[in-house]
Amino acid sequence: MLGTIIDRLESGHEYTIKWCDETKSSQEEEDLFGAFRRRIEPQVDYFVLAMDNDQCIYKPAQVTMISEDRKTLTIRFLDSKKTNR
Repeated sequence: MLGTIIDRLESGHEYTIKWCDETKSSQEEEDLFGAFRRRIEPQVDYFVLAMDNDQCIYKPAQVTMISEDRKTLTIRFLDSKKTNR
């Protein structure tokens, strides 16, 4: 899990998030949920959040291949215990 919402701030459109590394920060609603963001077409080497079907949670991953019809991405989950550079 990347983070957990721990509080909703007074404006009602901003949340306090506790991240997986135990740090906390506030995030605007549109940044957190992406509802008002322009859609970005993924490219090879882009970083994405992808569903891990074994654990049923979203994890950070990197796009390694895109199908010709651009409907299927092949990804590699990132190892959270080491730097992936």
